[in-house]
Amino acid sequence: MLIVADDVGLGDVGYLGSEIQTPTLDRLAAEGVVLERFYAASQCSPSRAALLTGRYGLRAGISEPIGRADTVGLPLGSVTLPEALGAAGYETAMVGKWHLGVGCEHAPTRHGFDTFVGLLGSGASYRDRWTPYGPDWWRGLRPERADGYTTDVIADEAVEVLSRPRDGPLFLYLPFTASHAPLQARPEDRARYPALPEPRRTFAAMTTRLDRAIGQVMEAVRRSGRPTLVWVLSDNGAHPDEGGSNGPLRGRKGITLEGGIRVPSVVWYPPFGPGRVEHPVWIADVMPTVLGAVGAGRFPGPSLDGADQSAQLAGAAPGDALLDRVLVSSRRIGTERHWLSAQTARWKATETVHRNRTERTLHRIDLDPAEASDSLASYPDLAASLLRHAREGAALTPAGAAHDPTLDGVAVPDFSGCGGGAVRLGWGGRGLRARAALAVVRLKAHSGWLALGVLGLVGLGLALVRGRRR
Repeated sequence: MLIVADDVGLGDVGYLGSEIQTPTLDRLAAEGVVLERFYAASQCSPSRAALLTGRYGLRAGISEPIGRADTVGLPLGSVTLPEALGAAGYETAMVGKWHLGVGCEHAPTRHGFDTFVGLLGSGASYRDRWTPYGPDWWRGLRPERADGYTTDVIADEAVEVLSRPRDGPLFLYLPFTASHAPLQARPEDRARYPALPEPRRTFAAMTTRLDRAIGQVMEAVRRSGRPTLVWVLSDNGAHPDEGGSNGPLRGRKGITLEGGIRVPSVVWYPPFGPGRVEHPVWIADVMPTVLGAVGAGRFPGPSLDGADQSAQLAGAAPGDALLDRVLVSSRRIGTERHWLSAQTARWKATETVHRNRTERTLHRIDLDPAEASDSLASYPDLAASLLRHAREGAALTPAGAAHDPTLDGVAVPDFSGCGGGAVRLGWGGRGLRARAALAVVRLKAHSGWLALGVLGLVGLGLALVRGRRR
């Protein structure tokens, strides 16, 4: 089970010293493996793409939060974690916030989820799931009305999924909307924080409600008695203007300083026991690590940017390959502003451009997480090398590829013409599901008819030879 909090920073959880009450997360941290240096992208959609594909969101053309008018989303050519687990025999379910596109080809059930209940976009009212464009609550590809506070509704749906009788294993993806804006809290939760000023008070109340919802889900997990790996993480850093806190870290959501990308994360899995991982673990590591932990084996598709860290979660020391690998982060606004960073376990270089002003820094990030001491003058060649990696990473897709503010025609998504349900991949010899259904859709979803036609025919042939329908 993957549980995603939204816009929750290092200064927003009790086990890291926050004034916000999070007893469920505190217990998970005490019983599980705390990831001291877990990194995400600086914004929502790129993080979610990396989480589900094991690759930079930029590779999927996702560089910014996806809006309702955007025509891009998670491409059908991606191989996702639910597809890989589905091919290994898992039932796959999603409850919560998608935010990876609103076209037919972008829907969760087209990317390996057997079932989906939740929101396609971001920013819906917590009271009724209403947005400026209409309602945003879906069951599969059908809109649905649901009563209640969003955090509670998501938890109730998750408990229902966990409580169903089943013979095989389950993968549940549970991305909450809290504590992302709009800042709307239940009165009884706000009453817990009378001394906090706004917007911190409402944010704290929403985060405590989120913690209670996670506790409700964990009770269902414990009642089941089934061995379950639970990974909790935040999608990006907090924004102080919206009540969040990144503790001692510089920066915020939306930029690549530590406050924007270093977030709380805990892995709870009884065989691992309690522990701490002090080297970097990255959001793109989640997919290969989960597959490694459950023994799902290899799968076809593009090479991953993330690494399998299941051995490290179980207590193994990281080798040089993990300590020396370079992780890159980027964010660009138009042509006049960008943030770049590249880091190993020990060093981090940053570049910030704002109109005609450019600032570059180098930090010994393992010893200086607050990025307070600049070593650029002492190691200029190291900084230049790291920033070359950062620029190469930022060039993986055109700036703003997933967000065009000039697009209009925003409306409630209409899936009436989509047809079909979950699209599942099949390979290997365990619980195979036919892959051929993707071929024709991919022809329509991508440019390059000839190349993709060949790929589609190859995929169809592989499916006929190696796959079967489940």
